[in-house]
Amino acid sequence: MPIKKTLTLILLFFLIPISAWADLFSYELGQSSPRPAGNSVVEIIWDGKNLWVATSSGLSRTSDGGTTWENFHVTDGLNSEEISALAGKDSLLWVATSISQLQQGQLVPTGTGFNKSTDIGASFLSFKPEQANFAFKLAYDIALADSFVWASCFAGALIRTKNDSVWQNVFVDVIARDDYKQNGFGNNLNNRFFSVVADTLDPDTTVIWTGTAAGVYKFIYAPLDSTDTLFTPVDSATGFADSVIHYGQINVVTCSFIGSIVCDSADSANGYHIEIDTLICDGDTLITIDSVICFATGLVVDTDFVSYARPGISGNFVVSLALQTFGSKKIIWAGTQPTFNPTEFPAASKSEDNGKTWSATLAGDLVWNFAFQDSIVWAATSSGLKKSTDLGQNWSTYDFIQDSFDSLGNQITSREYFAVRTIGDTVWAGGEDGLVKTTDGGTTWKVFRTYVPIGTQNSKTAYAYPSPFSPQLSTGITRIHYAPKQNGKVTIKIYDFALNLVATLLNNQIRQAGVEYDEIWDGRNKDGKIVANGIYFFKVDAEGGQKEWGKVAVIR
Repeated sequence: MPIKKTLTLILLFFLIPISAWADLFSYELGQSSPRPAGNSVVEIIWDGKNLWVATSSGLSRTSDGGTTWENFHVTDGLNSEEISALAGKDSLLWVATSISQLQQGQLVPTGTGFNKSTDIGASFLSFKPEQANFAFKLAYDIALADSFVWASCFAGALIRTKNDSVWQNVFVDVIARDDYKQNGFGNNLNNRFFSVVADTLDPDTTVIWTGTAAGVYKFIYAPLDSTDTLFTPVDSATGFADSVIHYGQINVVTCSFIGSIVCDSADSANGYHIEIDTLICDGDTLITIDSVICFATGLVVDTDFVSYARPGISGNFVVSLALQTFGSKKIIWAGTQPTFNPTEFPAASKSEDNGKTWSATLAGDLVWNFAFQDSIVWAATSSGLKKSTDLGQNWSTYDFIQDSFDSLGNQITSREYFAVRTIGDTVWAGGEDGLVKTTDGGTTWKVFRTYVPIGTQNSKTAYAYPSPFSPQLSTGITRIHYAPKQNGKVTIKIYDFALNLVATLLNNQIRQAGVEYDEIWDGRNKDGKIVANGIYFFKVDAEGGQKEWGKVAVIR
């Protein structure tokens, strides 16, 4: 069962709603396949030679643009089938794994550690630090910086390793450190890490951007001895970082200035001196009118305090981060969602001045991932795959994407996308219902979906997937998968347990022999109403007297 990246706030403990009804299929373990391992895609990365796709049913790799796939599962060395995060470069691959456990009626996302491969998946090493190997302790994002691996582990907080065997927590301050040590998990919201990205553009500084349930935290490392280590000589309270900067919905800047003025006789007579000050506070130029008390003539110490707010992120729950660079520009993008403040709202927040000020776009969208083609921005959101050519002022939306090259009209039935990745002119994206690819900016698409071929050991006849399914959850549909034995007309009908006709999906439509088809049922009857919970039967009537019966369970 796939872990979705959709988050809900429950008693200060953010839970991940699980798509409980997805029944995704894959080919025999350890073999190449014409399709990815699963249809629920949570992450896509490019290591320089291979495209890696994380699904709820295993890990997939293609080196030929999706023509063929190599799928990896538990039998190949993975800790579990559900992949929650990926990071890779050249021959190095890091995989975070998880499972969904039922606890007190709730499906709880549970970490099962990490796998590492240095040989393109031929073998995997296993690591299970406690921060990523328990209920709610799972890595949702991984970043590689210098010789370190960083992982945001939700209730396991932020961790890193340099030698694989030792995994250290990195805290924003002493309070956060003590919170984790006392409770054994991240109780404070600034210990709930969901996203991490490394900025190594400056050869003398490494910046780790992290997204938490309390906003964005920027860890700055400026080592004096070399650029290949992030350790400073003393174990500081902030987790070795030289400085930690916080950005939230409200960012208040305070500065103090100590100077002096000369009170003349007129000032002394009035009892005060008025002047206009030009003050520089954290790079901002402020012009203030200053009144200083003058009891007598002469030099007087003048102390000024200024405090003001800068534009912040739209919401303090930061579920995704990405760094866009082109020309001389560097932009930090964040998928920001509300916590408790009624003024917070879901959106994509961006900063073009290294975090000082933020602006919001895609208001109302849950934004799970970003990718870039120079100045073009792609965003995987709850309402479709989005594209902007003007840095977020305007967006094009791609939802319910249909295969442009498939005569069967293979289509993605969910609007929600969790992952997007660009490789030159090629864009890959995935969500709850499959993987898509475009090489022309979204004009045409190729859809990749997984199913069990008719005639294999587990599928000798027609079947419905997923089953059970909910018309109100996940993609909201099930697919009747079948293959006509002869060219001709096909009819597919849905019946209830008493064999009363519920709906007609297909009525005497022409289909080709030997081709495997999917016909979609949305769980509604012929009057357009959602059916009640229960077992339903489908019947496929095809040319030549072919009749296929099967069943599907509906759970609302």
